[in-house]
Amino acid sequence: MSVQNPFALHRQAVWKERAANHAANPTMPQWIRVASLAFGCHRRNGHANFKSGEIAEILGTPGKPLSASSVSNAIKLAKSAGWIAQESTARCLVVPPHAVDGGIGHPNERCQIHGTPASTLHVPREKAG
Repeated sequence: MSVQNPFALHRQAVWKERAANHAANPTMPQWIRVASLAFGCHRRNGHANFKSGEIAEILGTPGKPLSASSVSNAIKLAKSAGWIAQESTARCLVVPPHAVDGGIGHPNERCQIHGTPASTLHVPREKAG
């Protein structure tokens, strides 16, 4: 008996909106907003690259970015919860390879932040054993 694992698509723009829209839900934990940002911005290699301070700007309020320590803590909590991969940083959020596939780009695209071929960090489901 095989276990079914249905596949569904998601709209990245919706996840990105959830990450950035602090006013609509000010009580949403920052780590969920970080994970939403990863899901909203990842490329097909599973990586979402950001400029220095960009995540703080997105997650902050207009004119008041989050502190670096708040961003770091949110990333740490999102990792602990399993919503983003352990190699995620404030410059590159990585979606869990066992849970997410697809996006713009090529699955073996080199990550600009990690500097290694993405295939060594993010194994698409169809190749996972």
